[in-house]
Amino acid sequence: MRAAAIGVVIATAALAPVARASEPGAVRAEGRAPAGAPDARAAALDRAFAEAVRRAVAARVEVGERARHAGAVDAAIAGRAREFVARYQVVAEGPSPAGYFVQIDVWVDDAALARALADAGIAPAAPAVDIGVGRPPLALVALVRTPDAAVATFGRDGGDGGPLGRAVDRELRELGFRPVRPAPGTSPPAHSVPGAALPVDDAAARAFALAEGAGGAVVIAADLESAGRIRGTPFAGAQGRARVRVVAADGAAIADAAVEAGAYAEAANDAVDACAAQLGRRAVAAVRDALRARWPAGVIDDDAVIVELRGAPSWAPVRAVQRALAAAPGVSSVTPRRLAPGAVALAVATRQPAARIAEAAGRAAFDPLRAEVHARSDALVEIVLQAPTVPAEGPP
Repeated sequence: MRAAAIGVVIATAALAPVARASEPGAVRAEGRAPAGAPDARAAALDRAFAEAVRRAVAARVEVGERARHAGAVDAAIAGRAREFVARYQVVAEGPSPAGYFVQIDVWVDDAALARALADAGIAPAAPAVDIGVGRPPLALVALVRTPDAAVATFGRDGGDGGPLGRAVDRELRELGFRPVRPAPGTSPPAHSVPGAALPVDDAAARAFALAEGAGGAVVIAADLESAGRIRGTPFAGAQGRARVRVVAADGAAIADAAVEAGAYAEAANDAVDACAAQLGRRAVAAVRDALRARWPAGVIDDDAVIVELRGAPSWAPVRAVQRALAAAPGVSSVTPRRLAPGAVALAVATRQPAARIAEAAGRAAFDPLRAEVHARSDALVEIVLQAPTVPAEGPP
């Protein structure tokens, strides 16, 4: 009874409102089905899932690789889109002149998609590339407890932290940090046992950071459990919670947050893995602003402002920002400094304050994308691009 009840919570949580459509990892997609189609809503959802997965593949596989293996890419995801969906949120839906319409935000199961692409012999996109600048290394100190085992990134048997550790690694690299793991054989303190709120205290976290020459440590404790089969579906559910704390090498506590996640898959172990990856992404998202504020990206000297552009589906928005910034008074140059899938950092040589640079960036032409532009600090401007939303009067 308990497993079934938890399963219902997980199944319905996908439809619960969320605070931001731009939560990290979300892909917005639309689907339509003819009015006469059997279960038009399900058919529209299937098409939206397929579109979301195609976009996820485009973000994870370089253009040349996709072109060389176009048939293999299609075969790897054809008819399997739902397998790669960890969670989704309905943004808008309803009857339309063409039939039934849905618009959804989809959180793709990175681990499952990566396995499918690897099985098809398709290489993932290259990791983020720092061009001349970057943020400091961060020690990753994580302990993940699952129904079957506990895995850690430290200690005698320390590894990569499983799906959660790998997700945290990717998210930190996209922000410009280089995650490092304590050297094998490094012994955790005695209180680092299952049930502890965090695997290490601040003093131990600082010691790990100093030992690795890192700017700080990201400490994570996560607990995951299988929720059994989800009633009325062929899927198994999983849920988990995690606490994340960031400690600088000088001992200062930078951030502390708690996150939760749920996921489903045909196999119980796959559901737990997907949930772990989701927790990892959410953990980094919860402390992202604090990380950026403590370690602004690419501050070369006092005359540089870094503009981080996220969510660009192509290079066109980057060029638009470069043109807008180059035309701003007091700007002597605009140079790409860091490249990652879906993210670019531009170094703006200027004596203008970040707020003025944000105003100039906001004048760039992003149509049809929506842009949120904010000066996050004296040396950092953030631009987040999102797909246009459905008009308030209803779906087309």
